[in-house]
Amino acid sequence: MKTKSAFISSKLFTVFLVAGLIGFIQGAPVFAQSFASPVSYAVGTNAYDGALGDFNGDGKPDLAVANNSTSNISVLLGNGDGTFGTKTDYDVGQPAYGVVITDLNSDGKLDIVAEFSFSFIHGVSVLLGNGNGTFQTRVDYLFGGLAQSKSILASDFNNDTKPDIVVVNGSGATVLLGNGDGTLNSPASYGSSSFAKSVAVGDFDGDSKIDLAVSSYGFGPNGVVSIMLGKGDGTFFPSVNYATGFSPFSLVKGDFNGDSKLDLATANIQVDTISILLGNGDGTFAAPVNYAAGDLLYELSTGDFNSDGKTDLVSAGNPSGLIILKGNGDGTFQPSVNFLSGGNFAAVLDLNGDTKPDIVSAITQTSVGVFIIKADPTTSAALSKITTTFHFRL
Repeated sequence: MKTKSAFISSKLFTVFLVAGLIGFIQGAPVFAQSFASPVSYAVGTNAYDGALGDFNGDGKPDLAVANNSTSNISVLLGNGDGTFGTKTDYDVGQPAYGVVITDLNSDGKLDIVAEFSFSFIHGVSVLLGNGNGTFQTRVDYLFGGLAQSKSILASDFNNDTKPDIVVVNGSGATVLLGNGDGTLNSPASYGSSSFAKSVAVGDFDGDSKIDLAVSSYGFGPNGVVSIMLGKGDGTFFPSVNYATGFSPFSLVKGDFNGDSKLDLATANIQVDTISILLGNGDGTFAAPVNYAAGDLLYELSTGDFNSDGKTDLVSAGNPSGLIILKGNGDGTFQPSVNFLSGGNFAAVLDLNGDTKPDIVSAITQTSVGVFIIKADPTTSAALSKITTTFHFRL
């Protein structure tokens, strides 16, 4: 059985600018790449997760990195062209595993919420933003249990227009409702299955209430996705489990068959597959369909890479690299194609404001690549701007 490689400490956040094309001609993916000289940015040791937001109000994306071994958050202000300035570090007291950006106190300034875990100390740190790219001293919220995975998101679970926080714990999800003033309520945990790894949020049953989906290793050879339908008051119904490929490490939502109902996809790290679970729109899901993909898949993201209006998938594995599965628009996908070696995460977004997607990936366990994808004049295939939450893990 494969096991996840040991994490290797790194003090460099390496940015590669790649001029290339991800096009599709007659259904066959074409990947043309050229690499500029890498630019390295110092962050803390063992960078583990990250998120983008405009921290100083200049309209340019900035970067926050959660550092595991140095127990801090590195903030790098963006120049708007895909490059970043020198880091400023903010202590979180314990090894940082996850980070999410939101306006927790409704002042129009972005804040940072970081997940930390050490032994049985597990919780989140809130760092309120000053609006000029700096942050206030953290306030910690503790809850029990050892974090088996590091996945944190912000959403509104009780329909009060105030952001709430959800994190994955060892056996499910922990929800902390926000008060709208930068503080969080006491945590409430919702079980799913053992060894929970990733969380996605969305309205899976069409009732305008936010639901939870949590991927878990489960017991034996079968992993599961647990669906916990929201009641609209910040609480959730008991979970209903759906089988996936063995050991689903990453989970994303999307509309893969164009029926306006949310579907799910998991990257299954132990069996090198991607599972597609089509949603029925009532909170239930069809049996998974598995697609062979790369080796040791860590992360999964969605995007329309060829502007055909159909959702595609990009995954990252080490040593398999970045993997693209082109969507057919009916819930099925074409065979996976590898277009870069190495990689432990994958995310797509616009870093330099050219309305074309930039692909963020780890080249190795000790470096991070930011790929600026530019149009190739030899083809008419255009790349659309991707608006997806950015997260990475090393």
